[in-house]
Amino acid sequence: MTEQTQDSAASWLAFLVGVVVVVVLAAAVFGYTAKPFDTQQTAQLSLNTPKLAPPDLNPPTIVPPSAEPAPAANPVPSDAP
Repeated sequence: MTEQTQDSAASWLAFLVGVVVVVVLAAAVFGYTAKPFDTQQTAQLSLNTPKLAPPDLNPPTIVPPSAEPAPAANPVPSDAP
């Protein structure tokens, strides 16, 4: 009698391909029947917030520096004792 040997890698590959086919078919059936992303539905949000007046702020006035250099306050003479 002849022995039949079965390649274990081929059987595992066939098993995994079968699992993938079943998962794809289940996802297709679920997607067709469940319609998880219905674009006709919308959500409405209503917020009741108090009306607030803006704060009374008096920011300081910023004066840009002048283009001329400031004069020296008290120049010291070079021949001072």
